[in-house]
Amino acid sequence: MGRSWAEDCLEPALRDAWRTDLAKAAEGYVYTPIQAQRSHPTELVARHAAEVLRKAGAAEAAVRAWFELSLAVSDSAPEGTMRRLGTFTRALAEGSVLTTSAPYGSLLNPSFEYR
Repeated sequence: MGRSWAEDCLEPALRDAWRTDLAKAAEGYVYTPIQAQRSHPTELVARHAAEVLRKAGAAEAAVRAWFELSLAVSDSAPEGTMRRLGTFTRALAEGSVLTTSAPYGSLLNPSFEYR
């Protein structure tokens, strides 16, 4: 899939095809195998797919479907990092302003490695 931060490295035709497939969300062939595997990679890919689609101006339903998948994985995880990622993802999904007063390295600090 590629990281959302590297999508501009793809040739325009490939990037457009990739975004089109992501925008199909639950109906698309990309979403189905990803959602079947509830793991950290699922959470990561789903969150980044939502971010890529939002940045590209895709339909909110597709963005929401990917964020919901990411949150479902986080919310069902045992206490730990996976569950804490849900707080970060929820803030992204809601468009909440992330605080810069959170401790360095915190999921809610824009310095966090996923930002």
